Amino acid sequence: HFTITNNIIWGIVGTSNNQPIFAKGIGNRIENNILIVGETNDSAIMSMEMGGEECRDHIYQRNIIAIAHVRGALYKFINWRKDRIQTSDHNLVWKAEGNVFSVGTPSGASRWDVWREMGFDANSIVADPLFVDLAGADFRLREGSPAFALGFASIDISQIGLRPDFPRRFERE
Repeated sequence: HFTITNNIIWGIVGTSNNQPIFAKGIGNRIENNILIVGETNDSAIMSMEMGGEECRDHIYQRNIIAIAHVRGALYKFINWRKDRIQTSDHNLVWKAEGNVFSVGTPSGASRWDVWREMGFDANSIVADPLFVDLAGADFRLREGSPAFALGFASIDISQIGLRPDFPRRFERE
């Protein structure tokens, strides 16, 4: 299993089926991250089970997920099973336009309200996270962000980005 925490993931670009996080395996924890679903992304989190490799008991909580286009999904699942997610809750979801939905869920559960009725994201909210400047990629939160009420902890951005010795470090290795 792995833990993904205190990250700001945005600007993921590729040819297709791109997302800030692609999760497989057992017992993975995705907590307290900011995930930006840009124009080239299908979803915020994608997970799949194939070839007998189990994918279950994931925990998705206290994340901020901003979906920047109408086609962007919150989650995308391949070969869904109910035990895929152990907990998905206390997330803040914001979508610039259109409804919040997921892909690959049981029939009808792609809709946000039905997904929540299944017990997932029951305490999550759809709201503006109040970024300092989304267009300028300043993902710090303004005072009064509803994410704080969900238990989201501010991410120390002073430790994010390229280190002062980049790229020299790679020349030495």
